[in-house]
Amino acid sequence: MFAARALMSTIPLQFVSVLMIVCITFFGQAVRICEGPLSRITDEFDFSDFINSMWCVIVTMTTVGFGDIYPRTLPGRIVIFIVSLVGVVIVSIVVVTI
Repeated sequence: MFAARALMSTIPLQFVSVLMIVCITFFGQAVRICEGPLSRITDEFDFSDFINSMWCVIVTMTTVGFGDIYPRTLPGRIVIFIVSLVGVVIVSIVVVTI
């Protein structure tokens, strides 16, 4: 925690940018894993592609919520719920930083 506070006070924009990229990558992979079995059965929402998973995470983190792609399994919805909470925190940190 001390290291995070120190980085936040010295280089806040770089710290938040790296934090957001890491969260998008991590949660994108988590959504891809959770929605993978359903993506193999149907072609409606293709979460087998990592870009689609990252798109869903980015839209959820920034609270835009287009609704064009969304998770349909319970584990995927739980991951996206956590993404929305983390996204609110990260976006608020970006606003405070700017």
